[in-house]
Amino acid sequence: GGEWSLGDYLLRIDGDALAPEGILRGDLLVIRPGPTDDESPVLLEFKNGVATVKRVLQGRGGHPSLAPATPRVDRRRGRRAPLDYTVLGRVMEVVRRFDEG
Repeated sequence: GGEWSLGDYLLRIDGDALAPEGILRGDLLVIRPGPTDDESPVLLEFKNGVATVKRVLQGRGGHPSLAPATPRVDRRRGRRAPLDYTVLGRVMEVVRRFDEG
C-alpha cells in the first residue's frame, strides 16, 4: 500500500505465471521505478526481455538469489540470480478489478 508518487506507473499482468504469488491475469501492479535496498518484491527484466516479479535476497557469499514474491517463502529456497537482469522498480501495490458480467 502507501501513497502513489509522481513517476509511479501501472503494469497490467498478461499471463498466469505469477498466479502462485497471488497475482492474477488482469491485475495491475503499481511500480515505483528504481532499485530498492530491502527485500520487497520488485519487477525484474532479464536480458532476453522477459519480466517477472521476485524478491532479490542476499545469497551465500554476497551473491543475490531470486525468491518468489510472496512473503511466506522459505528464504533458503531462493535460486541464484542470473547475471543479466535489471531491477525496474519496487512493487508497491496490486490492484485487482472485479468486472461485472
